[in-house]
Amino acid sequence: MKNLVFQRLIVISKSQKKGNQFKFASHLNLITAKNNSYGKSTLAKLLVWTLGCEPYLDETWQNLDVHCRVDFNIEKDDYRIERYKNTILLYKSNKSCVKYTKIGGEYSQTFAQIVGFEALLSQRGTKSENKFILETPPPAFYYLPFYIDQQHSWSKAWDSFRNLGQYSRWYKNIIKYHTGYLVPQHFILEKQIASERTELEEKKETQKQIDKAIEVVKYYIPSSSKTIALSEEEFDSLTREASEDISRFQIEQENLLKNITEYKSRRAFLLSQLDLANIAIDELEKDYLFSIDYHNKDELLCPLCGTIHNNSAPFRASILSDKDQAIDLIESLNNEIKILDEKLSETNSELKEIRNKIKYIRNKYNSFESGNEKTCDFDIFNMLTIKNFEKHIQDVTTENSLFIEKKELSINEIQKQQKNLQSKEQDKKINDLFIENLTYYIKLLNADGVNLESVKSPMDYNKLSGSGGAAESTRALLAYYMAVLKLVEQADNEVFAPIIIDTPNQQEQANLNYKNILKFLVENIHPKSQLILCAMDCEEIELYKGLANIIQLD
Repeated sequence: MKNLVFQRLIVISKSQKKGNQFKFASHLNLITAKNNSYGKSTLAKLLVWTLGCEPYLDETWQNLDVHCRVDFNIEKDDYRIERYKNTILLYKSNKSCVKYTKIGGEYSQTFAQIVGFEALLSQRGTKSENKFILETPPPAFYYLPFYIDQQHSWSKAWDSFRNLGQYSRWYKNIIKYHTGYLVPQHFILEKQIASERTELEEKKETQKQIDKAIEVVKYYIPSSSKTIALSEEEFDSLTREASEDISRFQIEQENLLKNITEYKSRRAFLLSQLDLANIAIDELEKDYLFSIDYHNKDELLCPLCGTIHNNSAPFRASILSDKDQAIDLIESLNNEIKILDEKLSETNSELKEIRNKIKYIRNKYNSFESGNEKTCDFDIFNMLTIKNFEKHIQDVTTENSLFIEKKELSINEIQKQQKNLQSKEQDKKINDLFIENLTYYIKLLNADGVNLESVKSPMDYNKLSGSGGAAESTRALLAYYMAVLKLVEQADNEVFAPIIIDTPNQQEQANLNYKNILKFLVENIHPKSQLILCAMDCEEIELYKGLANIIQLD
């Protein structure tokens, strides 16, 4: 069994500009003072607060703006945790330091790994809020069996910290894990179940949406369509015939439209070329006339740009040659445009014919006839769409049903594995050991007036509260805590934490009983475990005081 041992606590108040440090022995420790209100309980609470727990600290203390540091070890590994508000600094072996800005999430996971705490709890919320997602709970759920708070624990067990209600119904799994009814493997399988259930719920939700969609479609289907009765063979034949005809003509229509687009694009290009050729002819005509006016000159000066041009007879002849070529080009362009116009006319005629065929098919299937009498009028394509929709939905629903069935079988199989992790005989042994220890401790603490008839396991802690007298009930709860710690020790599911007991002298215990309580603790705490006890400095604690490391407050 591994033990966590506190070594030192450093407390600094930034608002008060004061601080102190307190050192702890590895076994018995006493936090004491001559009077109340000197901070015994607060000092004990700060140990677990620094780790990330949320003990019941009063507002006055919270306003002191406290920064705390705890040094501890687990066997040969040294650790240091510092906390300021909800910021955590974690040092491992005085080397690496990691900063966390909140208690939950990554810090809780890291702390749980350090102390070997493998319990998982499901997030609180509805199905739409990831109900089945499991997570590592904060350190308070690890420290619950080890800390007895003065204000709450002596009236109700498992109530030492605030904010435990962030998880619903956590008691059963946390108590069972600490005491050995659940082993770490249980939560590995629980995580698998949670994952399967998440997928299962998502698929069920999808199917619900599909069912709603079906209802909407049925509501809006034309009444005439609802009266059509087709066999599966008739529907398949009708669908195949219509789809084959329509598909063939649709392909032809697409090809014709593609050709029309190409023809129109080519025609627009040719028209632009034709415009350019006409402009070129006009310009060449003007150039020739200008050159003739100056035929006695072999060179001409451009009046616009000042460039000198050749104006010889051969050059003037070349202008006429260019004009003739432009005229030939215009004729060629006009011929090609004429051919394209003929193709466009022919293709448009074919497109009209195809569209008439498609219309004919629609008219052909626009009624369902029996003999010479028409039984009902309906839109065949609407009917086919509805039929195809229904067929698709049926296939999806069948697929979803198979998926849901498969997931439910998988969940059942994993749950069987969980049950096989711990037999009923093993659970009975734990129950018997608990009752045996509880009964023995009740006797040692002189709390025989408490009725244990209805107490069968650690989960029955509520049945101890209020049984017997007030002082006797307090001793019975101490017996319960010690019996639980024996199970924690035996289960060895986690690192055994320091036991913190805040002022066991509750309900004005008789002097003899109080001495007996302290003697009981000394004799029954495991010698390798650390105990931190808070108590007023009085004669009754002398036995314990003589054996313990003392922190005297004033």
